[in-house]
Amino acid sequence: MMKYHIITYGCQMNLYDSGLIATLLEASGFESARTTGDADIILVNTCSVRQHAERRAMGRIASLANSKSQRDGLRIGVVGCMAKRYGQSLFSSLPFIDFVVGPDQYRRLPEIIGNGKRTASVDEDSEERYSELRSRQRRGPCAFIAIMRGCNNFCSYCVVPYLRGRERSRPHGDIIRETEALTEQGVKEITLLGQNVNSYRDGTVDFPGLLEKLCGLSRIERIRFTTSHPKDVSVDLFRVMGSKSKVCNWLHLPVQSGSNRILELMNRRYSREQYLGLVAAARGCVQELSVTTDVMVGFPGETDEDFLRTVDLIQAIRFDFAYMFIYSNREGTAAANLEDLPLDIKKKRLEHIIDLQNRITKEQNTTLVGKQVELLVEGECKKGDYDGYGKTSNNKVVLFKGFCSVGDLVRVEVHRLSGWTPWGEIING
Repeated sequence: MMKYHIITYGCQMNLYDSGLIATLLEASGFESARTTGDADIILVNTCSVRQHAERRAMGRIASLANSKSQRDGLRIGVVGCMAKRYGQSLFSSLPFIDFVVGPDQYRRLPEIIGNGKRTASVDEDSEERYSELRSRQRRGPCAFIAIMRGCNNFCSYCVVPYLRGRERSRPHGDIIRETEALTEQGVKEITLLGQNVNSYRDGTVDFPGLLEKLCGLSRIERIRFTTSHPKDVSVDLFRVMGSKSKVCNWLHLPVQSGSNRILELMNRRYSREQYLGLVAAARGCVQELSVTTDVMVGFPGETDEDFLRTVDLIQAIRFDFAYMFIYSNREGTAAANLEDLPLDIKKKRLEHIIDLQNRITKEQNTTLVGKQVELLVEGECKKGDYDGYGKTSNNKVVLFKGFCSVGDLVRVEVHRLSGWTPWGEIING
């Protein structure tokens, strides 16, 4: 029996897709290998959203060249977004690889591996949803469920619509059945995935409606979702979040910039004022809401004034956490034709907002000290003075002392912060 090993880079959707690939391979008689050294087939699931992600994946793939030369029969494949982006040309830059397969062609993997021929299969399939498949994920209390694929937004800096195709939603019945199957395996929390979950629509069921249906399942304890696009979130969504206790009080809402001029250049299709209004509406509907975001600095043409508008927005909203990064030029996007900023300016701006947001995150988490919070226990701690860690409904990771099992819902009293991470003890009884 041939063994496979998957190396995954990138977002949660890529983790989910690696699970789909595992399901497809195991259905065809392949067996999972714990390490690359034990595998007959190595697949590298790649990300193209930023240049740094591509460099990391390319470096890892290149490191496999020695294994290929020393082990007869070893086959190496590149799958995912880089496969779609570069296609057949990867055979020139990585001459030792055997196959290249894009996100809409994973069903062909058993056939491609089996025929032993060098193959590139990267065509877009606008009908492919992998609806009936179940992603093979690591056992634990939390799991991902992809509810849709693709993106229609065409932000001027982003390659995702070109690599993952147009939006298409899974039937809501398949999502419900997958959730039920996961809860039977002990999963208590699901995270619904999509490039823009708020665009979900299956016939008459929109995204708030899907959440309401999932909340009707008895065994699921918590429901999260990511990512939301500000132009598509609605007050209806906030009302469902506020009225359904199973929907976590956490909203990840990427803002990217606080400057209207830059938002227009990015083709984000909302204004700074609209974004501030959305956050205010969400906080008005959902108690103890945690709001997190993505912020990009150094977009082509960003002036000091534009940057200060972003700084001001971060200070005004006081995000609980932010993913912050420098603009990365992606060939083929509209922004690639704009004049880039000097790297030293981009780095200084990134350092500034990281320092600012880190202070805000610590201040936000300090408000938990002395309070009791409910955690879903996600794992044990092997180091330090902690026995385990878990997450609150509003997405705060808390370390704790006390004995329990992974998957338990426990109450913890927060005593202090370790860095910016809350630390506490389980309350017995």
